[in-house]
Amino acid sequence: MRFEPTRIFDLVAIIILTTFVIAVLLFWLYRVMTTRHKLYVVLEIGDHSQSVRVNCMVLTSVIYSYQFLAPEYIKSLSTVGYCPAYLLVEWPSFSAIHIAGDTPIEFPRKIPIPPWTKRRIERILHSSSFYVLALLRYHGHFRLIDFDSELASTDRAVFIGEGDTADDQANPSSDAVTPPVPLCLYTPMSPLPISE
Repeated sequence: MRFEPTRIFDLVAIIILTTFVIAVLLFWLYRVMTTRHKLYVVLEIGDHSQSVRVNCMVLTSVIYSYQFLAPEYIKSLSTVGYCPAYLLVEWPSFSAIHIAGDTPIEFPRKIPIPPWTKRRIERILHSSSFYVLALLRYHGHFRLIDFDSELASTDRAVFIGEGDTADDQANPSSDAVTPPVPLCLYTPMSPLPISE
């Protein structure tokens, strides 16, 4: 039995294509399994027409094993660089404390972002009004962060306010903006009463 060149070419093409599909499938499975049990702190930055979610921190435990504290809100947000681009966040009062340890985890000041995300964030930050939400992402689901405060009656999850104008800001960079100052404090959805 003699193989023709076209049959050999077809066989090699099928083997290469099958190997490629298996490699992509294994890579996807690896990514799904490694990110499955991680907790991400995400900032959602948006305005009236669009929003961007940026993964800021990776925490290695489950969603209910952290206590989040933030007596003050984010002081400034800005973007720098092109390739790589970064989101600069000044939030010194933020800390996450694991229930099994007392060491606080601080919010990162410099977060890598893709260049196309940088352009979208810049457009949002230069709009007349915008919002910034601190979220948790676990198993692909998002939840507002419940910040513990010393005032038990006002657990803060959502901050809503008006954007500052350029005249009101005291930031080191001309591109940095101050997120809205809280005008209304909404309680988180976690302590909902259960009715029978």
